[in-house]
Amino acid sequence: MVTVGPASHAPAGPRLAVIGDVSGHLGPFVEQLIVLGVDVDTAAIPDGLIVCQVGDLVHKGVDGDDIVELVDRLMTAHPGRWVQLMGNHEAQYLPGRTRFWSQSLRLETITTLRRWWSDGRMTVAGAFDIAAGIGPVGAVDDCLPGGLLVTHAGLTAGAWRLLGHPATVRQAAEVLNSRQAPVVWRTGAVMTGIDDLCAGPLWAAAGSELVGSWAVLDERVSGTRVPRFAQAHGHTAAVPWPAGTAWSPPKPRQPSPPPSPGKRWSSPTTI
Repeated sequence: MVTVGPASHAPAGPRLAVIGDVSGHLGPFVEQLIVLGVDVDTAAIPDGLIVCQVGDLVHKGVDGDDIVELVDRLMTAHPGRWVQLMGNHEAQYLPGRTRFWSQSLRLETITTLRRWWSDGRMTVAGAFDIAAGIGPVGAVDDCLPGGLLVTHAGLTAGAWRLLGHPATVRQAAEVLNSRQAPVVWRTGAVMTGIDDLCAGPLWAAAGSELVGSWAVLDERVSGTRVPRFAQAHGHTAAVPWPAGTAWSPPKPRQPSPPPSPGKRWSSPTTI
């Protein structure tokens, strides 16, 4: 969980808490809510607090059904104060999507997820304005004042270009939440084993696809100005916990030596 704030579009002096993947583990989830001052028994969220959960409430752990029930109570009691995003594990239960995980949920839980999607309470992206110099501005790598885009897996540079180069977090969230962008469902290395710098915001691998795509985007070549907003996401980490080493782009290949006298020069193929 990270806490940034205040979010300038909300009531006076609000805090924004971004909660990562819960993955079917009710105990740690409830512990974090209590830290934030949430009363899980009465579904009471403290005044001035906005919670954005990045999706993947379910699977892996065994408490997915109870977690969805709790979040449903919180969203019902506080419309607009709990921002629920969709993860790839929720997405597979939507009509027309393909199941990829063998673990199942109760029928009433699946019905709840589909209701959230149909009534717009579960979305792909959240957009927030982080004000400067007030409140506990701290997390997300010391998040700078300005726009913060929150999705499940992050918006890759390739996906951003396919969306039409939105310049602000609100523009990006609007097009992602419009349900008109096929790139939302685009998988990547997590499913195929092959990095895709256009992987969508439900599937992008944080290191090689999310960070990697922005690392290779060159404004001079693309002719497009890179957006100046921060992102927060779940799904995977750019710093794998066992290794503790952040992902970094591969080193550029060294230029080939000049051809020997009398040999013909063969130009490399450009892909």
